[in-house]
Amino acid sequence: MMKFDLRDTVSVGVAVLMSATAFVIAAVWHEGSAALCLTLLAGAVLGFARPQRAWLFAIILIAWLVVVLALKMPLTAFASQDACVHAHAPHGSGFWLLVVPCIAVASGLAADWIISRVLAFIRELGLWPAVVAFAKPVLRSIAVLSAVLLLATASLQLAQPLQPRGLNERHCWDEFCFSVTSVRRTKQLGNGAHAIAARGVFYVVSAKLESPWWGRFPWSDDAVFVTDYGGTNYAASREAERALGDQAALRAQCHLIPGAEETETVVFDLPPDVMQPRLLVRDTLGFNGLLGGVRALLLYIKPAFNLRYD
Repeated sequence: MMKFDLRDTVSVGVAVLMSATAFVIAAVWHEGSAALCLTLLAGAVLGFARPQRAWLFAIILIAWLVVVLALKMPLTAFASQDACVHAHAPHGSGFWLLVVPCIAVASGLAADWIISRVLAFIRELGLWPAVVAFAKPVLRSIAVLSAVLLLATASLQLAQPLQPRGLNERHCWDEFCFSVTSVRRTKQLGNGAHAIAARGVFYVVSAKLESPWWGRFPWSDDAVFVTDYGGTNYAASREAERALGDQAALRAQCHLIPGAEETETVVFDLPPDVMQPRLLVRDTLGFNGLLGGVRALLLYIKPAFNLRYD
């Protein structure tokens, strides 16, 4: 029978808490990348701090991913099957996501093994016996403390209010930049048999996308959605975009940004009395966005592009 001491019990409790937190972040807040990052961090630290229970930590951290994949829950807001990113829990190959916790825990185990070998070598040389005796407990404590501080900082950043952006005010995620250049409101789009009337009011949004020379980022209209003052979210209207013509409907689907920049048109059907509608950009960059945040000293901003000025 497996015996647990206090440290094992605490470590397992932390793993359960991290798995539950990742599930809430992904299923409720639709921050799939943040949930995966939390899983990677928790697995690596737990695998290093308590390597004897590494396999158990991996199972616990896999649990939230199993639920998300089994229920086919969306990991980002308003993602359709046409989205460029893996916004829905994928089929088949998507189950490779289950490897993420195993890789995280294995990295912690690898760090523990390397440090153990180095300390053993130093011990054989007879150098710094007092330092060698306390090195691993101290390093484990530093790893746990660093993870706690990082999680606290990330929690504060995720909980911060949306930062307003006006017309032609660009925001960049690392090398990818986005701005709203114009907003037109109308009750009807299209002509003749192709005309379509809005249930409320159509907001025809023109946006400029800027991409670096070395990479082509994917885009579809599922990359953006609108939220209002009360927190209600609205997806782009595919019917309205088809009324603009075949070219607009085609560009609304997933494609790579072909050049240094391009202009996209996205249409939303919003209530006439909608309060403070703001355009939000989903995390279509995944870990590229995370790395950009690290290079910017973890400065994380949640931009909201204002769509109404009357």
